Amino acid sequence: MRKAVKKRVRGVLLVMAMLASMLYGCGSSGGKTEPAPAPEAPAESPEAGDLSGKRVVLLVKQMANDFWVELVDAAQKTADEKGIELEVLCPLTADSNEEQISLLEQALLDPPEVFIVVPADQEGIIPAIEKINDAGIPIINLDTPITSEETDILTFVGSNNYDLGYDLAKAAVEKTGIKEGKVLIVEGKTGAASSQQRTAGAEAAYAELGWEVLDKQPGNWSRDESYNVVQNLLQKYNDVDVIQFNSVSMALGAYEAVTKSGQTDIRCVAVDKNAEALQLMKDTDAATLFCLIDNPPDFIGSKGVELAVASIQGETVEAEYTSSGDIIAPDEEGWDALLSKYKVQ
Repeated sequence: MRKAVKKRVRGVLLVMAMLASMLYGCGSSGGKTEPAPAPEAPAESPEAGDLSGKRVVLLVKQMANDFWVELVDAAQKTADEKGIELEVLCPLTADSNEEQISLLEQALLDPPEVFIVVPADQEGIIPAIEKINDAGIPIINLDTPITSEETDILTFVGSNNYDLGYDLAKAAVEKTGIKEGKVLIVEGKTGAASSQQRTAGAEAAYAELGWEVLDKQPGNWSRDESYNVVQNLLQKYNDVDVIQFNSVSMALGAYEAVTKSGQTDIRCVAVDKNAEALQLMKDTDAATLFCLIDNPPDFIGSKGVELAVASIQGETVEAEYTSSGDIIAPDEEGWDALLSKYKVQ
């Protein structure tokens, strides 16, 4: 599948400390040189150490869409391969700061070796993060960066959200072939850093390419809210070429509102992928939902656990690991392989 304009994974290398040194010495007795003592056996490599009984807690912000399910599945698979215990926590109410804080506080009563945290809000989670810092437990931050400089985060793993929005917008313009088009943007939760960055990237790309952003409204990552938002926007604007969604779940929620609007030329693009979206694109020849960009949950979930293991074993890690995804469309390389992976018939 063709790469998006940029694809990078920073900080792939882990640096290991030297574990043993050779000891040399000699003494003299009666003019005779004593043989040097045998070197000490090197300490066992942490990588070869037994990880059984080591526990990592992964806190996500919801499990209401396929992105989070796939992220957790990838994390669990890696944990099983590494031989560590992974405990997954999720609030009953999606994106609830209060429930996330409570879950972390409860987890501190029986603390793990490492916390992996996907915050519902980059600032709302800080009270719990400070308590984990006070307990001296490393924190790996996934997907939504925790922004406070007063907190101690071991590393961040996620997508470059600005690039996701930017690259998707460029692909939308390229694939429509429209000059000076008009676009609507459906954002995620108001104030969410990932949504803000995706929108900023999209706006920058559309401005560069001479397109007008008619409006942008939050869909709060919700299928139902996205439907209502798009329905209202399409009653207000009747000359829309593209609607860009900050998540594929919102695009699927709004799909019926688009197709029933009477504006048959509207095309939709979205961040993320799932089996439902791929099936829809295949069944409709991508007539309306015609282009996605991969926000790779398998990379994020797996890398988070890999770095937790590295921390347990005493390895050092980089401050950030990010990736920008590939463009997904029927005319892109790898389309058939992706349909097969997601069992799209």
